[in-house]
Amino acid sequence: MQNTKDTKKNNSRFKNMTRHFKTVYNWIFNGHERAMEKAAMDHLVEMKGTNESSEAKRRASDSDDDCVPDAPSPDIVALRDGYNQTYIIQSSKTNLHEVLFRCGNWCYTGKVDLGDSEVALADLPVVIPALQKQQGSLQFLCEWKQIPATSPYAIPLETLYDAFDFIGTELASASIEKKLVKAAEENSWVEEEKESRNFFELETGGFDCFDGIDLIASKTFVRGLILLVIYYQRSYYIALQEGVGEQPLLDVRFPDLTQHLQGVHLRHYQENLMNMKKLVLWQAVSSDTKPKSPPKTFQMQCKDVSGTGYNQTFLIQRTQPLEGHPESKLREVLFRFGSWCYNGHVDLGPKLELSDIPVVIPMLRRQQSALTFMCEVTKMPATSLFAATMEYIASVLPAIQLELAEIEGILANMSKKDGNDASKWLNDSSAECFFELSIEPTEKLKHVEAIACKVYTGALVMIVLYYDNAFYVHIEDGENEQPLLDTRFPDVTCQKNGFQVKTFRNGVKGFSELRKISLWKVSYGDYGGSEEKVPETMTLITQKKVHALDLGADAKNSERRNEEDVKSGSPTRNKVSMPHHIAPLKSSTNLKTKLKELGPCDSLKAPWDDTGRPVLGARK
Repeated sequence: MQNTKDTKKNNSRFKNMTRHFKTVYNWIFNGHERAMEKAAMDHLVEMKGTNESSEAKRRASDSDDDCVPDAPSPDIVALRDGYNQTYIIQSSKTNLHEVLFRCGNWCYTGKVDLGDSEVALADLPVVIPALQKQQGSLQFLCEWKQIPATSPYAIPLETLYDAFDFIGTELASASIEKKLVKAAEENSWVEEEKESRNFFELETGGFDCFDGIDLIASKTFVRGLILLVIYYQRSYYIALQEGVGEQPLLDVRFPDLTQHLQGVHLRHYQENLMNMKKLVLWQAVSSDTKPKSPPKTFQMQCKDVSGTGYNQTFLIQRTQPLEGHPESKLREVLFRFGSWCYNGHVDLGPKLELSDIPVVIPMLRRQQSALTFMCEVTKMPATSLFAATMEYIASVLPAIQLELAEIEGILANMSKKDGNDASKWLNDSSAECFFELSIEPTEKLKHVEAIACKVYTGALVMIVLYYDNAFYVHIEDGENEQPLLDTRFPDVTCQKNGFQVKTFRNGVKGFSELRKISLWKVSYGDYGGSEEKVPETMTLITQKKVHALDLGADAKNSERRNEEDVKSGSPTRNKVSMPHHIAPLKSSTNLKTKLKELGPCDSLKAPWDDTGRPVLGARK
């Protein structure tokens, strides 16, 4: 009698479990409402006992291990359309690996340092966070649905997402449901769901498109659940996790699936069935019982690109034309704010001209919420897209300063010579000038479209622009109030006349690409009346103040004072000074109109505070 009661109790438990599996999988693949309706209908049918014979026939037809999976339902929601993060790591003979990272709708590619030439499944919990720390090494590729057919990632991604469809169909099939119920009857660990880390392994015959790929890791968020799919050495590893409540937009946590206990063979597949071989459910090893072997550590190679002097730098990469989309508007950018670097991709229009820089930099700031903290300026990942360029800029700025100091004397002497046009406008107090430094093309600037940099020394401010193999240098008086974040840059396309000051055969020390230096006069017209004029480039040169451009002059103390003034609420440091330092912004009506149309940016969210320090948790 007792045995009969136990049997009925077990049967009831297994039926409840069956209903649970079907509800969960239908929730994932058919939608919440359909799942609830189906679960309720199954329960009513079961109570009435009206479909026992048809259900028995259907289950009998699914009893053979060699049968094909159920045909996909047209109601199944493709997992590839869920919010997805996918990492594809290519094989390499060095620590540097080519990777693709899909985050939602966007795809990025580039080289990252993963600490070893071989990436194994056991490395997954360490490798993905290490990859993400080098996000500045990845360049925006395209929207994931627009990956060019010629991309080496196009077929692997399609194959991976085809596997998603297969996995969804299979886990929701009646045959697997039956096997899981039977497995739960024979193994208590199958139905123990608290703290469960059990996972599936779908063994395959391998895919040609995955040759040359060490590992693929994917995480999909869909209807309150998280589906993890990992491909490694001809097997897909599948795990389900709860995803109820707030979830991070970027989740780099992946489990270690290399250790498991007993398993249950769920299905063997015939040949030619999408190259799948068998499906197994594994009991994962509890974290409490795993051997306490020392975890693999990762040491990322970094570079100090701080250079000398406190500066703010905007670096804009060139767009990458795509198949069918030759005029992409998104660009990878880096913003250095003192000691910290931020990066991201922003929309700056299809084409950028030199004359656009005074407007583009404020446009970039108005998209500051699209930027994320990348690194400290002294710890930039060596694989970063920006590392070589930032290192180059740090090395040439002192060389530029030295050359301008030498030219200061030459120009002062020329201004004393009467009878030539140069001396007339060199002595004209209403004239404004800037330097143009032409250079030989260099690999370090190959992918750079524009750079806008301000170096603060206390006495002077050196503004440096880069565009199309030329640097443009404008010097300002820095003794007056300076805004903590200044996006005002001059328009250097208003040349009126000028002359060549110096030429170089092989450049100078620290700046071998330098070929010639020219001085240009610009006429900005009416200054608009009451705005105070201060000494600009030409006046500072004639007063022999360029020597004050000591880029190492108390840079750290200057930055520290900035922070202290902000903390103390000093109105003088928070105040945005009038644009009297940069003449184009005072006189160019068209430019001022464009800037006004952009609107205010004080209320926009930024991943930094007033001093440039990262605000942790700024992005959720």
